[in-house]
Amino acid sequence: MTTYQTVHISRLKVDCTDDFRVAWRPQPPTVWTSRAGTSSVIERIEKQMPSCDGTGWEYEVKWEGWDEKDNTWEPEKNMVKAKEMVKQYWKEIGGRPKAKRKVTQKNV
Repeated sequence: MTTYQTVHISRLKVDCTDDFRVAWRPQPPTVWTSRAGTSSVIERIEKQMPSCDGTGWEYEVKWEGWDEKDNTWEPEKNMVKAKEMVKQYWKEIGGRPKAKRKVTQKNV
Protein backbone atom coordinates (compact mmCIF):
# COMPACT_ATOMS: atom_id res chain seq x y z
CA MET A 1 0.00 0.00 0.00
CA THR A 2 1.32 3.43 -0.98
CA THR A 3 0.76 6.46 1.22
CA TYR A 4 0.71 9.97 -0.23
CA GLN A 5 1.26 13.21 1.59
CA THR A 6 -1.67 15.61 1.23
CA VAL A 7 -1.73 19.39 1.43
CA HIS A 8 -4.81 21.57 1.77
CA ILE A 9 -5.39 23.78 -1.29
CA SER A 10 -5.31 26.94 0.86
CA ARG A 11 -1.56 26.35 1.39
CA LEU A 12 -0.76 26.50 -2.37
CA LYS A 13 0.73 29.57 -4.08
CA VAL A 14 1.54 30.52 -7.68
CA ASP A 15 5.12 29.62 -8.58
CA CYS A 16 6.52 32.71 -10.31
CA THR A 17 9.91 31.09 -10.94
CA ASP A 18 8.53 28.96 -13.78
CA ASP A 19 6.20 31.27 -15.67
CA PHE A 20 3.65 28.97 -17.33
CA ARG A 21 2.24 31.87 -19.35
CA VAL A 22 5.40 32.27 -21.42
CA ALA A 23 5.09 30.26 -24.60
CA TRP A 24 8.01 29.48 -26.87
CA ARG A 25 6.60 30.59 -30.21
CA PRO A 26 7.36 33.36 -32.65
CA GLN A 27 6.24 36.90 -31.89
CA PRO A 28 3.19 38.25 -33.76
CA PRO A 29 3.96 39.94 -37.07
CA THR A 30 5.24 43.50 -37.02
CA VAL A 31 2.55 45.82 -38.32
CA TRP A 32 4.18 49.24 -38.13
CA THR A 33 7.33 50.83 -36.84
CA SER A 34 7.70 54.00 -34.81
CA ARG A 35 10.72 55.78 -33.36
CA ALA A 36 10.17 53.96 -30.08
CA GLY A 37 10.29 50.54 -31.72
CA THR A 38 7.91 48.06 -33.28
CA SER A 39 4.31 47.34 -32.37
CA SER A 40 1.70 44.74 -33.29
CA VAL A 41 -2.06 45.09 -33.59
CA ILE A 42 -4.21 43.75 -30.75
CA GLU A 43 -7.50 42.28 -31.94
CA ARG A 44 -9.02 41.95 -28.46
CA ILE A 45 -8.31 41.22 -24.81
CA GLU A 46 -9.57 37.75 -23.85
CA LYS A 47 -9.19 37.76 -20.05
CA GLN A 48 -7.13 39.11 -17.17
CA MET A 49 -5.42 37.86 -14.03
CA PRO A 50 -3.39 39.47 -11.26
CA SER A 51 0.34 39.64 -11.91
CA CYS A 52 2.61 37.29 -9.95
CA ASP A 53 3.92 40.09 -7.74
CA GLY A 54 0.38 41.35 -7.08
CA THR A 55 1.10 44.92 -8.21
CA GLY A 56 -1.01 44.97 -11.37
CA TRP A 57 -2.74 42.91 -14.03
CA GLU A 58 -1.78 40.73 -16.95
CA TYR A 59 -3.99 40.37 -20.00
CA GLU A 60 -4.41 37.50 -22.44
CA VAL A 61 -4.15 39.20 -25.84
CA LYS A 62 -5.55 37.91 -29.14
CA TRP A 63 -3.30 39.24 -31.92
CA GLU A 64 -4.77 40.30 -35.25
CA GLY A 65 -3.89 37.79 -37.97
CA TRP A 66 -2.93 35.03 -35.49
CA ASP A 67 -4.83 31.97 -34.20
CA GLU A 68 -6.23 31.69 -30.68
CA LYS A 69 -3.41 29.27 -29.79
CA ASP A 70 -0.94 32.12 -30.37
CA ASN A 71 -2.47 34.36 -27.68
CA THR A 72 0.06 35.76 -25.22
CA TRP A 73 -0.09 37.05 -21.65
CA GLU A 74 1.04 40.68 -21.54
CA PRO A 75 1.78 42.68 -18.38
CA GLU A 76 0.01 46.00 -17.90
CA LYS A 77 3.19 47.93 -18.70
CA ASN A 78 3.18 46.43 -22.22
CA MET A 79 -0.35 47.72 -22.83
CA VAL A 80 0.61 51.42 -22.86
CA LYS A 81 -0.44 51.92 -26.50
CA ALA A 82 -3.71 50.07 -25.90
CA LYS A 83 -4.99 52.11 -22.93
CA GLU A 84 -8.39 52.68 -24.54
CA MET A 85 -8.78 48.98 -25.31
CA VAL A 86 -7.94 48.09 -21.70
CA LYS A 87 -10.37 50.74 -20.44
CA GLN A 88 -13.12 49.37 -22.71
CA TYR A 89 -12.36 45.79 -21.61
CA TRP A 90 -12.84 46.68 -17.92
CA LYS A 91 -16.04 48.55 -18.77
CA GLU A 92 -17.44 45.50 -20.59
CA ILE A 93 -16.78 43.10 -17.71
CA GLY A 94 -18.23 45.39 -15.06
CA GLY A 95 -15.28 47.46 -13.88
CA ARG A 96 -11.85 47.02 -12.41
CA PRO A 97 -11.85 45.40 -8.95
CA LYS A 98 -10.99 47.65 -6.06
CA ALA A 99 -7.64 47.12 -4.36
CA LYS A 100 -7.81 44.90 -1.31
CA ARG A 101 -6.84 46.69 1.87
CA LYS A 102 -4.74 45.01 4.50
CA VAL A 103 -6.58 44.61 7.77
CA THR A 104 -4.49 45.34 10.83
CA GLN A 105 -5.50 44.72 14.38
CA LYS A 106 -5.42 47.64 16.76
CA ASN A 107 -4.21 47.11 20.29
CA VAL A 108 -6.99 47.84 22.74
